[in-house]
Amino acid sequence: MTQDVLWMTETYFKDNSILNDNVDWKIVQPIMISVQDQYIQPILGTNLFDEIANEIQAASISSDNQTLLNLYVRKCIIWYVLSELAPALKYRFQNKGVMVRSGENSQPGSLEEIQYTVKMYKDKAEWYAERVTAFLRETATTSVYANYYNGTITSDEILPNSTNYTTSIFLDNDECDACKKNFFK
Repeated sequence: MTQDVLWMTETYFKDNSILNDNVDWKIVQPIMISVQDQYIQPILGTNLFDEIANEIQAASISSDNQTLLNLYVRKCIIWYVLSELAPALKYRFQNKGVMVRSGENSQPGSLEEIQYTVKMYKDKAEWYAERVTAFLRETATTSVYANYYNGTITSDEILPNSTNYTTSIFLDNDECDACKKNFFK
């Protein structure tokens, strides 16, 4: 596993997202690292993820990986970061506990508004994540993105997702005999 390395600069992120320039980058960085680990690694799989992270760290990115980053992965990261960042910008951990931030000429959003914003941005991120997966499925071969399909099942390795959409609907019920009968017809 590679060291935590950001897959884009502060300038790139702010120039290509809706984030205001005055947002402290120290708040964004840990969220971006978490997004890369939680969302991007399962999309790419550990082997391709580590390959790209190592290339970014060495400042020597292959042209294929540069294409993947610029056209697909970075867009996906931006929207996942924005979805994760919304609550972090409103609520802050301080000495007195979790505090709500507000400015002189601004009003903090309600919890419902923040939840709506998080869902909207996560939906956008998942759409871009599906594009990453579709691109890799179409272009990955033994010579191009070879690490996308190369992987072994170990406790610390993640194989690539086959789909990236999430839902809150639970579709499995082992207790339901009628469901089993209809399913296995």
